[in-house]
Amino acid sequence: MIRPARVFAVARRDLKVVLAGKGSWRLGLTALALLLPAGALPLPEFKTPLEIAQAAGDIPPSLADRIQHNPRFGLRMEGEAPVLVHTSRVPPPLREVLDTLPGEPTVRFDLRATEFPVPQRGLLLALLSLSLLTGPLTESLAGERSRKTLLSLLTASISRGELALGKWLAWAGVSSVMTLAVALSGRVTGAMPLGLWCLGLPLASGMAAALGLWLGRDAEDEVDGAARTLRALPVIALGLFGAAYGLNMVSPGLGAVVPLGGALLLAGGLLTGVTPVIGAVLSTAFGVGALVWGVARALDAEGDPRPSPALSELSHLGVGAAVWWLPVAGPAAWALAGNPDLGQSLSPAAGVAVGGALFGLYALVEALRRHWSLAELLNLPTEGVRSLYFPRAALVGVALSLSAAATAALPFPDNGWLYAIRLRLSAGLDPGWAGWIPAIVAVAGQELMFRGLLQRAVGPLRAGLFFVLVCSPLDPLRGAAAAAALALLAQRGGVPLALIARLAWALAPESLSIASPGGAWVALAVAVGAAALGAERPLGFLGRR
Repeated sequence: MIRPARVFAVARRDLKVVLAGKGSWRLGLTALALLLPAGALPLPEFKTPLEIAQAAGDIPPSLADRIQHNPRFGLRMEGEAPVLVHTSRVPPPLREVLDTLPGEPTVRFDLRATEFPVPQRGLLLALLSLSLLTGPLTESLAGERSRKTLLSLLTASISRGELALGKWLAWAGVSSVMTLAVALSGRVTGAMPLGLWCLGLPLASGMAAALGLWLGRDAEDEVDGAARTLRALPVIALGLFGAAYGLNMVSPGLGAVVPLGGALLLAGGLLTGVTPVIGAVLSTAFGVGALVWGVARALDAEGDPRPSPALSELSHLGVGAAVWWLPVAGPAAWALAGNPDLGQSLSPAAGVAVGGALFGLYALVEALRRHWSLAELLNLPTEGVRSLYFPRAALVGVALSLSAAATAALPFPDNGWLYAIRLRLSAGLDPGWAGWIPAIVAVAGQELMFRGLLQRAVGPLRAGLFFVLVCSPLDPLRGAAAAAALALLAQRGGVPLALIARLAWALAPESLSIASPGGAWVALAVAVGAAALGAERPLGFLGRR
């Protein structure tokens, strides 16, 4: 149980220890020098001059007084009636000039430029306050361990949760107070109006404090802790902001669900409306809670760091996403680069086969590194596989093949590029549309990776979660049902049993699919139920094997 009085006592003690002597002066002067100019001083205003369309080549007499000649501009105009324009793009001023020519234009141009919203200076405030936290966070937990005072704190009837929460409260509170004070001074000087964006400042400070404590949770001294926070914290913050910004471009408000990234979007004034703000608050609360819990869990009664095998296995998630998304969904990214025809011309079958082969290769390399036998990689049970499980696995696969219509029942953003990505990533669950050979390679690689390597290494629950995030991120409910059914099968028969179900699923005719979303959800329920039928512990896949 968390006792608020103990939490506040830890926070006060941490502030007193870290800011003792000249520490408070250093932090205060640094904050004043960095934050005050960024938030309180008005920015100079510049007037952008009018852009003039420039062209190269022979200029028609009728346009001689309207177009200036510039030989470096990549545009060529020929003739007078009609005027032929050769260029990679037509700027709006040039389009207006061409529209003044007599007669109907042979070709009509519709210029649709993507608008990239520019964040306000509140984002700069949040990032600067994040950089100010790296020093105090280094001295907070790593300093306690190097001074051998962490043991006395944990033995003074203070729980690990109270210790972690108190340290987070101290530095999240200090950073929030500093940034909000600068925002208020900006309102006084007229540099920044107050608004909903101010809520993003304490959210970003709280998430940054939790992330900094988590990065230094097992640092042995201040040098080790400083190396971690100084290197990782800014990179993680900018990476999460970039991910949130990209998601926000795909669908407004979608970036709010990214922890820390949503808070930075809000601080930069890029989130509008109540729903995205609530999403940023909830994602920050979830991220802070998870990180503070991780810090508390990393300490034992002696104050030494506890190993966290689950966190060390997160690298598998990144590798899995890279080896599957790049060859399968990567070609659709050409649409963002302005060449959608190239992405459509690339064969999806080759990407599916390459992704599956990379899954299998990675699983084999990891098994060799861990000195596993083939039976261990295939996750085979020691007591053997009962023969009645094989037809049950085929039944599970057929039931899963009937569930394609369940995807259409879920809401999806009206975005053409994201829809193209979704069609390609659907090969994670339905690789059969890419052809028989790519489907077999993809299914074999996925099962070796998720039901073989990961189910044995990190447990069925996390392996199933990784499967959903990598193979069906845009169809999570159907992916979760499939992961549960396959995990139950693999617990009783390893990879071969799950592979039978996947092959029956992938190679089943499309005509068997149920058109009704309700019927598709029933098929998913039948698949999970058939996989769990007769199990001694039907919920056993929630724990380690």
